[in-house]
Amino acid sequence: MRKTQLTAVFFFLLTLFFLGQQQVSFAQSVYNLNLLSEPAEGGVLQGAGSYEAGETIAVEATAQDGFKFINWTNEAGDVVSTEASFNYVMPANDTTFVAHFVCTPAWTEVANLQYNMQVVGLVRLDQVVVTDSNIVVGAFVGDECRGIASPIPAFGGLLFMTVSSNVASGELVTLKIWNPDFCESCTAVQAFTFENQLQLGTLDEPFIIECLNEITLDLNFNQSYTWFSINVVQYDMSPNALLADLQPCYNDRIIGQHAFAVYSGTEWVGSLTELSPHEMYRMRLCSAQSISLTSNQAPNETINLLSGSTWLGYRPNECMSVNAALANLTPTPEYNDRILGQNAFALYNGSQWIGSLTQLCPGKGYIMKLTNNSELTYPLTRKSSENNLSEIEPTHLLKGVNPRGDFAFGMMVVAQLSMDKKMFSSATIYAYIGNDLCGMAAADAEEDNLIFLHLGADKNLDELVHFKVNFDNDKTQLDILEKINFQAAGAVGDLKTPLMLHLNTE
Repeated sequence: MRKTQLTAVFFFLLTLFFLGQQQVSFAQSVYNLNLLSEPAEGGVLQGAGSYEAGETIAVEATAQDGFKFINWTNEAGDVVSTEASFNYVMPANDTTFVAHFVCTPAWTEVANLQYNMQVVGLVRLDQVVVTDSNIVVGAFVGDECRGIASPIPAFGGLLFMTVSSNVASGELVTLKIWNPDFCESCTAVQAFTFENQLQLGTLDEPFIIECLNEITLDLNFNQSYTWFSINVVQYDMSPNALLADLQPCYNDRIIGQHAFAVYSGTEWVGSLTELSPHEMYRMRLCSAQSISLTSNQAPNETINLLSGSTWLGYRPNECMSVNAALANLTPTPEYNDRILGQNAFALYNGSQWIGSLTQLCPGKGYIMKLTNNSELTYPLTRKSSENNLSEIEPTHLLKGVNPRGDFAFGMMVVAQLSMDKKMFSSATIYAYIGNDLCGMAAADAEEDNLIFLHLGADKNLDELVHFKVNFDNDKTQLDILEKINFQAAGAVGDLKTPLMLHLNTE
């Protein structure tokens, strides 16, 4: 009897053991297939889930707009498939696949044009020939894409591009290089004139295509206001990305001509969502700060300037004289057209720009006041001893006395003293709003002793400006009779009819 009971218990336990083994076996027969996208926004993936070993799964990657699929890799980085869609037999283990995408330019080549020419080229980045087939070169006439090509690895990176036109010759062709590592393009140094059936470059001597050099822009901000611009480009041009190294205070501001942003305490918010190299901005900060931006130099694109006032950015990577920087302004400026900086200005006298603003510099912002709708293309130059001018601070006769450099607004005054011309060379004019010095300048002996006086203020209009003069560095300042009302970006006097200033003899 006891033996029978032991036998029954043994078989019961054996049954439980086999049932447990079957449950464990069943539990281990389902495994996870994980699918990841690189970058995360590159595409939409299908097929992830839990599957039994041996089950066939349809895995699919669909690229988002602005991206293209490259390949699937496993956790070890080995390529699993170069097809966006493939069937996979689930193994008896968890598995992870990564779908790789690259960003692509939004360029559409104009089709069915009458004439064409051929380019055999090589792309160089940082002086190194690139063979990556995901690099894209586009040929442009204005904003129209006239040809697209990529390096071919099997041919050492050579690219073969057909450039088309409906004009047999004469169109200027510029080139852009799309870098998928940064999802941005740069303008190539090289450009050429279209000519039907021209063959540019050969297999032995290919046409070299390379970006403008990567540059570093140093931005120095005042406490209070700074007029600034940027001459670099990157994938994210938002204030939060470009100015991430700043430490602004709550309610600090970036003011553009048509939009602005306010610092919320954690980020910039408002209608100004991107900064453009075309434009000048006014930064108001709670403290003086400096940052450096290193990226591709902004493309040297033509800037459209409307009649009236345009807030203008400065593209080149070196200071240039005003006349050199604005040499390509078309049509030719009208007499008395003006350019205003934060602390100086210049006006056009019919043949050249003259005034207290003698050069334009990277990082600075300006206001152009033009009679006509115009176009400006800055000269495409590289650094040289001739062009690499240092930024000149204005000097004045009365040492230790200078107006603030952080005014929000500026105004232009062309004046002349009504007195014996022999005294002009020793005279300095000072402008005040109340007791605050808002501008100063000396007579320009080379321009008929005119005085180019830049006024600054923190309010944009209706503050009363009065003037004083001193001679021979004498600290005694004499009153001037004339007074004017301040007006932001306003102008009083010109080359032919300057504001005449008279000593108050009473």
